[in-house]
Amino acid sequence: MKVAEIVDAIKPHLSGHPAEMQGAVIADLLAIWLAGHPPQLREEAIEFHMEMVRQLTEAEERLMFGAEGHPARRQE
Repeated sequence: MKVAEIVDAIKPHLSGHPAEMQGAVIADLLAIWLAGHPPQLREEAIEFHMEMVRQLTEAEERLMFGAEGHPARRQE
């Protein structure tokens, strides 16, 4: 399976739940992923992961809200 296929399979399970619940699920999945790394590499894995999240967030925001981005950006 490719990343997009896995993400599409997970989305319905998160949809409709509060942001706090969605965040808890994602945190649990991240912890499972990190637990598989040697302890001495976990901080590096977290940094790598968060950099990917930062990069993907901009693209996902444009997909969700269009070229202008999140409505809160328009209020700045």
